[in-house]
Amino acid sequence: MAFQNLSEKAVAKKLIQKLSVVAKSQGESEEEISSIVSTYGLASIVSEDKLGDSYNLSGRVESTVVFETKNKTLSSLNVSFDFDAKTGKISDEWVYSVPSINKIKAVNTSSGTIEINAIIDIDIYAIVKQEIKYIGVDGLDYEIKSNTKTIDELACATADTFTVVNNIEFGENLTKLISVCPLYNIKKISYQDNYIVIDGEIISEIICLCGENLRKITKTQDFSEEVAMIGAKKDMLIDSCLRLQNVETNYEVFESQNKTNINVSNIFKVNVFGFNKKEVNLIEDLFSTSSETLITSECSNVARFVGLDIVSEKLNVNYDASNGTRIDEIITVNNTSVNVVKSVVEEDILTAEVIVVAEIIFKNYELDGVYSTKVEFPMQITSKAEGAKDVDIRATAEVLNYKNRAGKEVVLSFEVNMLASYFSEELICYVSNAEVGDLRKVDDNMLTIYMPSCDETTFDIAKKLNVKKSELKQQNPDVTEDKMPERVVLYRMQ
Repeated sequence: MAFQNLSEKAVAKKLIQKLSVVAKSQGESEEEISSIVSTYGLASIVSEDKLGDSYNLSGRVESTVVFETKNKTLSSLNVSFDFDAKTGKISDEWVYSVPSINKIKAVNTSSGTIEINAIIDIDIYAIVKQEIKYIGVDGLDYEIKSNTKTIDELACATADTFTVVNNIEFGENLTKLISVCPLYNIKKISYQDNYIVIDGEIISEIICLCGENLRKITKTQDFSEEVAMIGAKKDMLIDSCLRLQNVETNYEVFESQNKTNINVSNIFKVNVFGFNKKEVNLIEDLFSTSSETLITSECSNVARFVGLDIVSEKLNVNYDASNGTRIDEIITVNNTSVNVVKSVVEEDILTAEVIVVAEIIFKNYELDGVYSTKVEFPMQITSKAEGAKDVDIRATAEVLNYKNRAGKEVVLSFEVNMLASYFSEELICYVSNAEVGDLRKVDDNMLTIYMPSCDETTFDIAKKLNVKKSELKQQNPDVTEDKMPERVVLYRMQ
């Protein structure tokens, strides 16, 4: 009889820390500001420097403040500012950060000075490794209760950036570019040998002045990007985190042709992980009929990646605009986001409660001004989540169309898209060590009658009676794993 000491490393992608930092900055406008209409921004992590067991994070916020001037025209100011954060102790591998703007607000402190305050949330993810130390058994003189469990092993991983360019041409001379509001949707993530393919669409919504006329331009462009990942295979489970890192915009006016070309470069950052499923045969219990067996058992929560899914649903709502400043003409509905309030996976069904947030920029004819209001709409999304117990969600919302009855109601239509990573966690018990003790004393009773309970197995009974399962079944042919008799009779041979 021999015991083998074995070990396996199970891995899982987990949210390990959440940070929140406050940042602020000032910007100077050459135009006199009457009122702030809208403020939005994009947060990115510029560098992650590891110092000991922690990380120093350096980030940047690219913000746009849309305001109305004293001359009753729309204008804007772009302000960039930095922020810093420090994580707690992290010992895991493949650490990456996902920043998002929780709140951002601009205040006009003087005729041309704008102060911007922002709260940036940072989610820290990592590939967490967990070592499972267990034993294997060689020989036939031990009765063994074992079970095969599935664990994940990290086969390959990559971090990369790519740029999606949206070229927009329209037949007017642009006087001033006021704002560019980007949005993206992921349609499909597929994988081939040594690379993956990300298919999606990028939506650029542009507000600009052409002379004294306010114009809104929307351009949707499909994209398909290949991301190299050495070791990727077609049958692997792939988990991905994609976020918009930066947006660069420039334009050229061709006055003689009465047209303008606008170039919007959307820079993405992506992390991709490839998992292999591995089956491990774990011994849950064992005993010997000839000697005492001293075992050490351990319990472990093993997380498994189940799969990636893209969920898309429509949301049609009516917004009561009778209270507050009268909405006479909608300029645009943008600055959309989706807040995940709650997500639950029960009986292979995902139920996600989200709030779709959007900003309506509009004109009020009576007050002769431009205003904005933030609207929020609750929504529930359900989807199949076979084999999952938990989920990590990234969601976006695209404004499909809108219309309004002046001063009464606004009718809006959104497309809400979720990229859902599904996980399952299982508590497993196994024997991590075993030692051979003293020889067993033979029971003097020639006849043993045992009354089994309904939940006992043949292994449980054999262990209590200190007999091999084969001998137990030989003397009690009606003993099966599915059904136990009312009593078990055992004759011992001296």
